[in-house]
Amino acid sequence: HVGVDSKGIIYSAEYQGGRIQSFDPYGNFVSQWSAGENAVVRDMAVSRDGVVYVLDIKGITAFDGSTGKAQWRVERRGLAAISVMVDGRVVGAGRYGIEILSRSLDNIIEHKDAAKLASAETGFSLVATDGLDNIYAVDHRNGELCKFAPDGRFLTRIVTGASSPNDIAIDPKGRIFVAETSKLT
Repeated sequence: HVGVDSKGIIYSAEYQGGRIQSFDPYGNFVSQWSAGENAVVRDMAVSRDGVVYVLDIKGITAFDGSTGKAQWRVERRGLAAISVMVDGRVVGAGRYGIEILSRSLDNIIEHKDAAKLASAETGFSLVATDGLDNIYAVDHRNGELCKFAPDGRFLTRIVTGASSPNDIAIDPKGRIFVAETSKLT
């Protein structure tokens, strides 16, 4: 997993073992720290101000990116992916829906029926937000994007053509990028 803060610091998380490394904007190594002993990192997102959010099988931990010190923790099972909105709120997506948490991981709102409203029968596997705080969650079953307004209201579905998406990103111009593991021909 990879994320970048507003200063251009690049953070990289290992899936198994939980090692987080940081690099300057030129790719030079800066530091490393652990997300926890034997951590299995499901996803990672970085806020503009350098808070590194790490999703593991039990929940989300917020770390100070410059020191690696854990700041906040919330237990959340069933989440598959996280993203950070422009204002620092954290979005979690998973089997049943979408939830929005404060910067310090306090619950703001849960959209438990988001998957049902978007006809995403098996929930969401990936999530990203754009510069307007719209939420894009990948339908786990078919790889299509389900777009939600910042308040969680379902807006539309977008066909990606990806057979096995494994990451999603949205650039400052609003272009959506979907990476996939393989493509059936």
